[in-house]
Amino acid sequence: GKSLIAKHLALKVTQDVNILEFQAVVPVDKVRVLSFFLQKKSFGTCKVGILEVTGMRMEAYNALLKILEDMPKSSHLILIDHWSNVPRTIVSRCWTRVCQYLSLEEVIEVLQMRGMSLDAAKKIAPLGRGSPGAALSFVGLEPQIEDMNSMVSCLENGDLSTALTLAQ
Repeated sequence: GKSLIAKHLALKVTQDVNILEFQAVVPVDKVRVLSFFLQKKSFGTCKVGILEVTGMRMEAYNALLKILEDMPKSSHLILIDHWSNVPRTIVSRCWTRVCQYLSLEEVIEVLQMRGMSLDAAKKIAPLGRGSPGAALSFVGLEPQIEDMNSMVSCLENGDLSTALTLAQ
């Protein structure tokens, strides 16, 4: 998805790229490592950091704000967000670009590229509503998703008692 596009664009400019992959919660120490990377001298014309900020906690956003305030001229930072939850103090220091949502097939393909099996990708992809990053946030919740799907199916078929049993 967006991180693959960002990586492709960054590598067209420089080989000096640091990518922090998506994590459900981005630890503040990962943001500090990125800060150290961006402050060091570049091997080429510039440095590019790529950070998926979906799921960041306030401590990590504060560390990110320090990076943005002290960004070297030869460094660039690409922030990727899937839910638009980035604090205004961060957004106000960035140029924003909105990417279109992917089709269900494209989300499944991206999830498979990240190592997910086809069956797992097919179950998780619809939950992301066009965003592979959002879909990844449901990894590990497969049993609950199966229960919810069964419950919805029971409700659609008018089987209220089974739906209530599944809800418990």
